[in-house]
Amino acid sequence: MPNSTQPITDQSGPSENANYNLVHRLHAYLTGVGFVTSKSYTGVGTGAPVLTSGTASTVTETWTLTCTATAVDGGTFSVVGSVSGAQANATVGVNYSNTYISFRIDDGATDFQVGDTFTVGVSAKLTAGLWETVRWSPSGAYEVILKSTGLSGLEEIYIGFRAYRNVTSDYYNITVAAFSGYTPGNSFDTQPGYTAMSMPTHNTDIPVWISWNAQRVIVSARVNTPAYVTLYAGKFFPYAMPSQYPYPVAVGSMFAANSATRYSATTYTMPYIGDRATFKIRAPAGAWIQPKCYPWSQNKLSDDEYIRDTNGQYALVPVVMYDSNGIYGELDGIYYVSGFNNLAENIAVIDGKVYVFLLNRNLTGFADYFAMRLD
Repeated sequence: MPNSTQPITDQSGPSENANYNLVHRLHAYLTGVGFVTSKSYTGVGTGAPVLTSGTASTVTETWTLTCTATAVDGGTFSVVGSVSGAQANATVGVNYSNTYISFRIDDGATDFQVGDTFTVGVSAKLTAGLWETVRWSPSGAYEVILKSTGLSGLEEIYIGFRAYRNVTSDYYNITVAAFSGYTPGNSFDTQPGYTAMSMPTHNTDIPVWISWNAQRVIVSARVNTPAYVTLYAGKFFPYAMPSQYPYPVAVGSMFAANSATRYSATTYTMPYIGDRATFKIRAPAGAWIQPKCYPWSQNKLSDDEYIRDTNGQYALVPVVMYDSNGIYGELDGIYYVSGFNNLAENIAVIDGKVYVFLLNRNLTGFADYFAMRLD
């Protein structure tokens, strides 16, 4: 079960604030392709390269893109990898692809001049891909829709991510969505079974924890000093047979979908507490519902006085979704953990598995911690 714990950075491009870069990384990690790690530029022209994608064959190296011929609103660039060597030239405004990398160099208000140079660092894929790309739009509507066959290899699970921002209002957020299918001609928001939430990020470096398997994705990040945010998208473990519960999917984060809210707001809470509009599961009959979540819904179990560590050993309590109609199942990789004598970003190894302890925003009460499994 792969995971990544590292800073997601602003790479100083017009569409590459941390939220855009995080969507790029999620696409790369989940589908098993290479990804950009750095980018710099020297020159006169004001255009920029838009990275479409690495590939499964991407190796860790530095690509140098140098203008070799000028043109009005255009130009030609040589493409040379520090490991892969010289490749076919790229033309400004035209989608480019070789065995290792795909991109497009967009024109700007000032034309490129001979010698203008982009330097792009890339990394090889982290793992084999567990998800399939069904839509990837790395410019304009910066969004990705992914499909997986689940832990059984026989399912169809659809989730998506979209970056959006407003520089004036200083918010840089990500919409996370779950779908019941995919229609190529439909927009992100009109896909079958669409429901979505949003997670705030930043326009500077943010530390993130990402854990994924073939049925779900969890992302958590520290976006303030400190304020923690999190999202969950994909299947959970149902307390029912597949024939009884064919599509047990959850989606949750900090804000309602596409919210124009900055990370510094003080009214949002993590979704795993349950019984809130920012956490939904798909019920057996197909409707999206807002469940309660055990143990947070049970004060006598999640309150300060009743659960704590035992000689430094912490019990992890599964997060179980239920309502007046029944008990639906538990989240995969998210747990309640006591905040008693605990600290944010503590790491625990329990039965050979690795967990990070994080906060509900910046709250530090005994019931304001959750554990995220990193495996």
